[in-house]
Amino acid sequence: MDLIEWLELIGSKKAAELLEVTTATLSQWRLGETSPKVMMAHKIVELSHGLVDWEGVYRPYVQRRLKTYKI
Repeated sequence: MDLIEWLELIGSKKAAELLEVTTATLSQWRLGETSPKVMMAHKIVELSHGLVDWEGVYRPYVQRRLKTYKI
């Protein structure tokens, strides 16, 4: 499961509360504008009980960036 799927599963409001971020931050992650910092990625892996792994945190961001830069 990737980060975006997990966020959709638990919902924006609950995710924002659990991760202690704003829904605007979550939106930036979903759109591939930014990605979670390393310690936040660790927190996501922990809170998702491993449903989201490191690759799942960063894959959506990398895929979006590759499309943007047509690599």
